[in-house]
Amino acid sequence: MNTQKPLSRIAVTILAYRRAEKLEQLRLALRSFPTAELFVFCDGARGIADENECRQTQQVAKRFLEDHPEAKIVVRERNWGLNQNIVQSITTALSTVPFTVVLEEDVIPQRGLFEYLAQAEIAYRDQHQVFSIAAFHPIVSDEGPLTTFFSRRFFCWGWATWADRWQAMLQMMQGNTWPYEHYWQIPSCMGTDCQWAHRQHRMGRKRLTWDRLLALWTLKHDLIHLCPSTRLTENIGLDGSGENCTASDPARRLFEPVHSFDGAVWEFQKSISPKEAMDEKIRIYFTDRHRGYWDSIRKRLNYELVRMRGLKKYGL
Repeated sequence: MNTQKPLSRIAVTILAYRRAEKLEQLRLALRSFPTAELFVFCDGARGIADENECRQTQQVAKRFLEDHPEAKIVVRERNWGLNQNIVQSITTALSTVPFTVVLEEDVIPQRGLFEYLAQAEIAYRDQHQVFSIAAFHPIVSDEGPLTTFFSRRFFCWGWATWADRWQAMLQMMQGNTWPYEHYWQIPSCMGTDCQWAHRQHRMGRKRLTWDRLLALWTLKHDLIHLCPSTRLTENIGLDGSGENCTASDPARRLFEPVHSFDGAVWEFQKSISPKEAMDEKIRIYFTDRHRGYWDSIRKRLNYELVRMRGLKKYGL
């Protein structure tokens, strides 16, 4: 039985760029949560076209001080870019606190999230194979309410981790090395989107974003991620207005509904290992989300042709 003291309050790290209206919704939602330390990091504008939206977002960020006077607000003077801003922001937060939940500006916590995180944190504090605790995922779980499962794939729509585990991964996230030399070496449980992004990135198209890179590095090191059977954040970036989700994106129907479990006691897995059935559901989702049957066939043939040719020019 774990007799360690649970966290009474959870530190929150918020990552923002140019979605002021969504950040305001997050600010209002966090009023009712007993947070420990609060960090808000705003990246700078990429160019003139983004300056006004970024300025509005930064103004909203400073309003967090109204409800959280001790909050640390960091506004970048220049554009650091998605990957660098997120990695460095999380690193800064976890140099101060031992554990934090990470929320992008369009992720709204639901009632019960912080209690779930507090219970999960103490349950897996000493289990270093568990890298992160997810609050939201697109997979339909058969485990039942208030239960959890493990995933080999990292989910970024509201998640938490420990400082020691993040620090162990930091050098790989900041370096120029690759988790896998060739995209076809990436295990199939990740879905083909990581294979596709790996190939595109090696060809100079910068598609291997921080979350996919983290997913690949944790998989490479046999780290896993705890997920709740229900979803404990509202991802309003998937309401059709987000940059990565259009109104016709089939992912929208998979991200509903969101439930709240205030005051609930969660049941955690005794065996720290993913189940094959969940691996398969995750693989199917990340393979099929953005394409139909014929497009899947076309891309698979493309993968195999590139593999046979080698394409030494790109080191694929």
